[in-house]
Amino acid sequence: GAISVIYMFTSGLGLDSIAYVKTFQALVTLCFSLSVAKFMDKFNRKTIYITAMISSAIWLFILFLGGYFTQTLYFYIAEVFNAIALVIYNSIYNAYLLDEYYKVEKNKNFEHILGQYNNLSFLGMAIFAGAGSFAYEYLNEYLFLISSILMLIFIFHGLISLPVQYSHFSKTDRLKKKLYRKGYETKLIIRKFLQLSPFIIPLIFVSIYYQLLIQYWQVLASTIPLVNDKPYILGAIFIISLFLQSLAGRIMKYLDIRALPYSFIFIIIGLVCLYCSLQFLNIYYMVIGLSLLFFNIRLNIILTNAKSHKNLTTQVRARFDSYLYTTTIVLTGLFLLLSGYLIQWHGISFLIYLGLMMITLSFTSFLLIPQNYFKRNIGSY
Repeated sequence: GAISVIYMFTSGLGLDSIAYVKTFQALVTLCFSLSVAKFMDKFNRKTIYITAMISSAIWLFILFLGGYFTQTLYFYIAEVFNAIALVIYNSIYNAYLLDEYYKVEKNKNFEHILGQYNNLSFLGMAIFAGAGSFAYEYLNEYLFLISSILMLIFIFHGLISLPVQYSHFSKTDRLKKKLYRKGYETKLIIRKFLQLSPFIIPLIFVSIYYQLLIQYWQVLASTIPLVNDKPYILGAIFIISLFLQSLAGRIMKYLDIRALPYSFIFIIIGLVCLYCSLQFLNIYYMVIGLSLLFFNIRLNIILTNAKSHKNLTTQVRARFDSYLYTTTIVLTGLFLLLSGYLIQWHGISFLIYLGLMMITLSFTSFLLIPQNYFKRNIGSY
């Protein structure tokens, strides 16, 4: 995340070519997610997860080749494997982790395990983003070769240590298997989507805006003259954002669903700070605004995911996430096209106005959910 675009640029790709590569990745992601979503709960999750790791290793190695030979074609091929890895990971990881946690701990304290995962994940990303940025100055394309070798080591480790996990019923339970083969699972997923839709629709809007923010926050920050004079500030903000998302995971075990309204409020405050930063060209408002956004959006996503998964069964958990991910990807693509067009015409400040509209709408819809809905469908309030 810290150097991939710079790497493509120094490898001979223009800004337009980088945009085409990323668009191609999005299309492959969409097509692959639509085609494999229904199979996510059909096979051993260890095998599927190892497949994602193998795809990641291939992606990193082909990125190395793209920089070594300075050939654009390699970057397109690499993004195919990147898309495959991302789709599998985003579809199956929560199901794999939460089902194994439930198997070992015998409880559904999913806030704790998802919080712990996000804490360690974003902490690791912050550390390695800084280390990778420093190492890239000396290693150039060989940084990607080293990364692919490290991923191969993780694959061998995963083959030995990752647990085998099947989501379907045992072979002896023929009646339930027969019912599921007749389409019961699909009906169950649809019913769960409808049942949880008042709760997860705000999550979808928050997730979409998070993706927009990831794409444009550097452009937003670059409107501040100090950032243009000292571009390393962008790297500092990036690392701070990862640390804050790690912190969101760390404190998750102390929170319950009543924290969600406050996360929406702080997201809106963060957007107001961004507006003030553009008005006064003040770096402090920018840093505070982005910090509030990254921290509270991550808090919102973790908490909503944890509560939603408490209401899902092992047999449909991965496919539910896969369909949710596909829906979010499709809508994100549409919003990226729309926002790109409007930002071009109205300036980067439109990103803030769009955020205020989307988050306020999500917050309002969340507040309109009756409390008895939470007690009946979410299990708490």
